[in-house]
Amino acid sequence: MNKNRNTRNLIQFFLIAFGFSWLFWVSEILVTKGFLYDSILARFLQSPYNPAAFGPFVAAFLLTYQNDGIDGMIKLLKRGVNFRFRKIWFIVVLPTAHSS
Repeated sequence: MNKNRNTRNLIQFFLIAFGFSWLFWVSEILVTKGFLYDSILARFLQSPYNPAAFGPFVAAFLLTYQNDGIDGMIKLLKRGVNFRFRKIWFIVVLPTAHSS
């Protein structure tokens, strides 16, 4: 039973991630090729703020919420933000982040 659930979750993850991303990428292609008129939405889709790259992020949050609820989402966020590292690494990270 657990194997079936994991397989189902994996399939759902890819469907949501690709579906979300391609929704915005196909729209951007339609704007670029002239099939959609110039509008605020068209300019947004062609900007660096296009949310297409967040497909995996959205899929992870939706499936985590579906399977584990709010507690699972908080746990997922805590795993992504971890400040337990040697502070000497700030010497390497800060100048690199500033130069971008």
